[in-house]
Amino acid sequence: MNDNISERGMQVVELEHQWSAIRRRRAFFWMIVLDMCYGYFCMQNDGKSMLSDETRYLSWILGCLCFIPICLWYARGAPTLPMFEVLCLDFCFQYSVPMFIQPNYMIVMSELHEFSREMTNAALGGCILGVSALICGYYAANKIFAGRTITLNVELPRKRAYLTTSFACGGFFLLLRSFGYGDVFGKLGLDIINVSIVILAFEWFRSRDKTSGMSLMAVTLVMMILGLRSGMLEAVLLPIAQVIIVFWYVRRRPPVALLVGASLVFLVINGIKADYRARSWFGDEGKTLTQSLYLWLDLVEAKTESGLFNPDEITASMARFDLIHRSIHVWSTTPSVIPFMGGKSYEYFKYAFIPRLLWKEKPTITRWTKDIDLLYSLTDEQSSEQGTNMAMGLIAEAYANFSMYGIFAIMGSLGFLFGTLGAFLNGRQSEGGTAVYLTLMIYFLNGIGTWAIIYLGSMIQTTIIVLLFLLPFCAPQRRVGIAF
Repeated sequence: MNDNISERGMQVVELEHQWSAIRRRRAFFWMIVLDMCYGYFCMQNDGKSMLSDETRYLSWILGCLCFIPICLWYARGAPTLPMFEVLCLDFCFQYSVPMFIQPNYMIVMSELHEFSREMTNAALGGCILGVSALICGYYAANKIFAGRTITLNVELPRKRAYLTTSFACGGFFLLLRSFGYGDVFGKLGLDIINVSIVILAFEWFRSRDKTSGMSLMAVTLVMMILGLRSGMLEAVLLPIAQVIIVFWYVRRRPPVALLVGASLVFLVINGIKADYRARSWFGDEGKTLTQSLYLWLDLVEAKTESGLFNPDEITASMARFDLIHRSIHVWSTTPSVIPFMGGKSYEYFKYAFIPRLLWKEKPTITRWTKDIDLLYSLTDEQSSEQGTNMAMGLIAEAYANFSMYGIFAIMGSLGFLFGTLGAFLNGRQSEGGTAVYLTLMIYFLNGIGTWAIIYLGSMIQTTIIVLLFLLPFCAPQRRVGIAF
């Protein structure tokens, strides 16, 4: 009988090896197809400017690099939540694709600055180095910390209690922010609620429980409405992005309908958000939640009459994701006009880990970012005073501080940080840990276009607080993980 069990076990192992080989071949095949299709797009599309062959090839190489993690994810059988993999696709969308849909110049302080082929290719080369370092750092951390996933699961009897408590506490913190008690409570409330949204999404997509599905839709809708009230596009789309990534993980395929819906929401809101902010932030309209919703409806109605999806406005909306031309602007001015900053934009890290509750006079992040925005003419004094931020992006920031060496060191370190978080939290058997991981990482889909300190500065504090809030509702233990 023991021989039969042993033989059956060997057959299972052999079948698993065969299936793994099939997965790897399929992933390799689709990676080749994806690279060829994107290569065709790069070579055939002139975009808004005539691009040299070198620029096209460099843009294509950058895009192909960004496709590698998602193909490896499929080759391994989709073992973990594909947050980092989606983040790499975001790098392609913001650093490679805009070369073919946006003109190769930038309006700086009302002046048109055309970029030379040399500066364009140099910036693309730096971006290739940055993405390569990011990917290598991520997989290096996964390899080093393999098998150390912390299992954090909220069992069914306690899940309802956790969800009720998290929504109540998160709502209370958001209420505190509305009464002017600081953004720190608002950010904490959002993170607590976002963890619960991810847990609800897991339960809905796995069990198809109607109560979970209705709760998920209700909470997501409420968070989107609150995002509309704030006038911040990120706050509106972030709940949808979380649901999309959980769907992708559970079903092993991207949710096309959700992606199309989120894209339409973005195009509509992005075209009218400036009018909303002018009338709500700096005017007398939209002071309450009801008034803000009516203001959005009026703006959408007016937009519908003039044309909801104008091609020129769609192109202008896509410029929001154009980080490559901001990077070329930085390469064109550094160090020929502006010397390397030598770490100036990272100085806030010295204070970031000290809670503001313990240090009332703690300097603000804008003290650094505002000066650098003005230095590179990314914004003007008036816009800066109104809170407008137009950062250069993570890769360009690393170059502006420490040249190409900084890109390799900083982006590699960032990848190592992401990989470490994934190794400890993002495991198949750790639903709670995966929810915390997604809540922390989801901000970087938009955060790769801002200053590193804005999202990294509070990451450790947020991780500790959210985990401490989750721990009483689950039984944590260490087990063999499958993060790599």
